[in-house]
Amino acid sequence: MNLDNLLAQIALGEDSTRQFKADVKNAESLASEMAAFVNTGGMVLSGHIDPISDLLSMEAAA
Repeated sequence: MNLDNLLAQIALGEDSTRQFKADVKNAESLASEMAAFVNTGGMVLSGHIDPISDLLSMEAAA
């Protein structure tokens, strides 16, 4: 996935096929959720609390 595709996915927000995780406190729960999403063609995006700023910073550095 390139940066433009990732930004487009983030802009769509969360739904039944896309979840955002900023703070993982229960790895077992996250693993179950990720497996469920992958099995249905979905995605779990994990990372920083402000992914848009981080992505824009990465784009500027490229």
